[in-house]
Amino acid sequence: MKKILSPFLTLVFFLIIGSSCKAQDNTNFIDRFHQRVYQNNRVYRYLYKKFWAVDTSRKDSSKLKESEFYFVPFATYSPETSYKFGLAGIYSYFTHKDAITRVSSQSLRITYSVLNQAKIEFSPDIWTPYNKTHYTGYIYGESFPYYFYGIGNNTLDSNKTLVQSKQFRFNLEGEKEVFEHFRVGLTLNFIAHNYNFSSNQTFFQKFPGLYAENGGSAYFTGVSFIYDNRDLINFTTKGSYFRLNPSISVQGISNLNTLAQINFTGVQYFSLGAKTILGLNLVANTIIGNQVPFFLLNTLGGSNIERGYYSGRYRDKSILEAQAEFKYHLIPRMALVAFAGTGTTWGYQAFNTSQFHPSFGGGIHYIFSVPNQLSVRFDYGIGDKPEGNLSRSKGFYFSLSEAF
Repeated sequence: MKKILSPFLTLVFFLIIGSSCKAQDNTNFIDRFHQRVYQNNRVYRYLYKKFWAVDTSRKDSSKLKESEFYFVPFATYSPETSYKFGLAGIYSYFTHKDAITRVSSQSLRITYSVLNQAKIEFSPDIWTPYNKTHYTGYIYGESFPYYFYGIGNNTLDSNKTLVQSKQFRFNLEGEKEVFEHFRVGLTLNFIAHNYNFSSNQTFFQKFPGLYAENGGSAYFTGVSFIYDNRDLINFTTKGSYFRLNPSISVQGISNLNTLAQINFTGVQYFSLGAKTILGLNLVANTIIGNQVPFFLLNTLGGSNIERGYYSGRYRDKSILEAQAEFKYHLIPRMALVAFAGTGTTWGYQAFNTSQFHPSFGGGIHYIFSVPNQLSVRFDYGIGDKPEGNLSRSKGFYFSLSEAF
């Protein structure tokens, strides 16, 4: 164990320090130390090639496009679930070994808590040769509680109530390239929620009159329009991504009222130099219907946008969120990240420009597979101080993919 750990710690410590040295200076102490250890220690040499170095000498891109499998065990703590443990795995591959076809992947995440709560999610993302067709989606099931604060953009922290729920989601989307960078697709989204009265008496008593308080299911079918000229789908350095997805769930097929959704996502990346990238992200979603169940309302917060807010801290029919993310690459595989954003909800309550909720924070993003564009990120986000709360909203996030 000592034989492996010592070279690993040496690699991390000295190469992070050495990243601040000028690239053309090959006589500094860090470079000399690295070369000496690299030549004499096979474990260090393997770790350096596998997790740190970027091989730019191989010109044939098809030789770099090999399948890879990674899994990461993890343990976290949250107030609503206590200690929870899990396993995240991702398998990445290419359907065709050319310079154009994007990387495909299959990911699985399993979580279990000490309170006998379970969650499982499977997410395929498949690109056919030359990116002519794209298939994506997820299958998601959970028996996990979450906090409900009420509906609207100014709910009090004192209203926080734990809700026991079981839910199942199935989403599938197939997109076909129509013109260069432009795709049209079909979407299917099934959502089912169940709430047991005996385990949620406090919730029902505190929030009476909610539509579909016992749960229900909905089948949303729709179309998607996508413009996408990003250079990479993960750790993007330049390009645009815009997606518009209107969909409808009809009463009769669903056991809820007829509902419609319109979801929009816009992303723009700018390369500001050899090491710096600026990303801009806009999300605008709305759900339309006479009676919208509380569990289908759009929510603010989470691990991707408005980081720092508990996912669902604010919820309503419509949501508008925007964020900017700045990345500085210390080395090709690692970047320091700073982000800031704001967002609001409205629908059941009126739109109010004074009720935007800001967030900001930073983190470290690391690419553990350069050819297959696989990365891990550690972010810490801070929000505002809700009325009735003693401290600001905040959160720590771990993910195997980029925020947007």
